[in-house]
Amino acid sequence: ELAVADPARVFGELLKRTLERRGIPVSGSVRVVRATNGVPAIEWDNQTSLPLTRRLALCLKPSQNLHAQLLLTEIGRQAERKVTTGTASSTPRRHDEWGLVQLPEFLTRAGIDSDSVRLEEGSGLSRTNRVTPAATVALLRFMAAHPQQKAWKESLPLGGVDGTLKHRFKTGRAHRTVRAKTGSLRGVHALGGY
Repeated sequence: ELAVADPARVFGELLKRTLERRGIPVSGSVRVVRATNGVPAIEWDNQTSLPLTRRLALCLKPSQNLHAQLLLTEIGRQAERKVTTGTASSTPRRHDEWGLVQLPEFLTRAGIDSDSVRLEEGSGLSRTNRVTPAATVALLRFMAAHPQQKAWKESLPLGGVDGTLKHRFKTGRAHRTVRAKTGSLRGVHALGGY
């Protein structure tokens, strides 16, 4: 339940401490080396992800901020691969930064004014993120007509049934009818959907 500014460093520190607790000596300090520092990335493990339709539900129903950030990072990883295949990257960026670079093109495609959305990261936890109500409505309309609209709507919490709406809309016409995404920070609460 907290935002981590440098997940790679935190992971390294936790791994080091875990190894030491298990009696494995680790010398030196944790050093984060990013592939964008001119050092090629080394894959040391991989896992095939669930299909995007399942990942969306894991992200939106329980409002998993980490999953949202990871989806942005995945968009960025794929975008970087397209741009830099066979060439040296002239602008070193993290994958989440590459993901944010894709935002203006998506906003244009969705008919959303680019001045109405400002994102710093993908989790939604930054107080500098800004999305106007008009941009939210435009996104909902765009997705209602999208080829993947069924998967999109099914990934949203269902009123009185699951996710962040499990304990809301328990009775009345909204029960089992409202599909919406909640959003909250200290002092701010929002709900947008169908």
